[in-house]
Amino acid sequence: MRIGILNTDDVRTELKNEHGQYPEMFKNLLQNPGGQKAHLEFNVYDTHKRILPSSIDENDAYLITGSRLSTYDNFAWIKNLEEFIRTIHLHKKKLVGICFGHQLVAQALGGKVERSKNGWQLGIKKASEIKNHSEFKLKEFNLIYSHQDEVTKPPESAKIMACTKYCQNVAMSIDKHILTFQGHPEFSVDYALALLKIRADIYSNKQINEAKFSLNKNTADKNLIAKKILKFFHDSN
Repeated sequence: MRIGILNTDDVRTELKNEHGQYPEMFKNLLQNPGGQKAHLEFNVYDTHKRILPSSIDENDAYLITGSRLSTYDNFAWIKNLEEFIRTIHLHKKKLVGICFGHQLVAQALGGKVERSKNGWQLGIKKASEIKNHSEFKLKEFNLIYSHQDEVTKPPESAKIMACTKYCQNVAMSIDKHILTFQGHPEFSVDYALALLKIRADIYSNKQINEAKFSLNKNTADKNLIAKKILKFFHDSN
């Protein structure tokens, strides 16, 4: 299976040598989740540099990464990526969105993304399955979070599958071809801690301390979510 990674940002220069770029994080996540080797090929498209596939058929499925930007920022490449999302949706091609990707899918398909009233969500947080969505088959799961925007209005066709204490939509599906997560299964604890340190000027001391505590105390279910994504990619529509 060939996965097209629609990259929407670059890792900070100070961190890229040790942690790699976002596409590499996703490759590492999906190629060997929990010791189970997955046979995947990847094509990477730097959409934030206005690079998109010439056809949706260049890949079997797509994944949109996170970004430091907001989906409502006025950049042409964001509008172009939204249009590509609508084309994928029209043709029912498999699509996974993570953080910014989760939000942009919602926005592109008629939903709304806004700044969270609860402020920054950082560190490892527990998500709980929303009732009547038992097909998700994950009652609870932990992921690393790093966002201050959230989906406040999902697309009409979307199912909201999970929420955290302070975010009502952290997992969303549309039919059998779109699956999105607000959290970051691709992040390692080391990368999340390094990101906290390098962006300390935009967080309060309380936010930093709480995030560090959660990252040191809890375990993110990244392999569980990776397997969920792989199963989603391979299941027929």
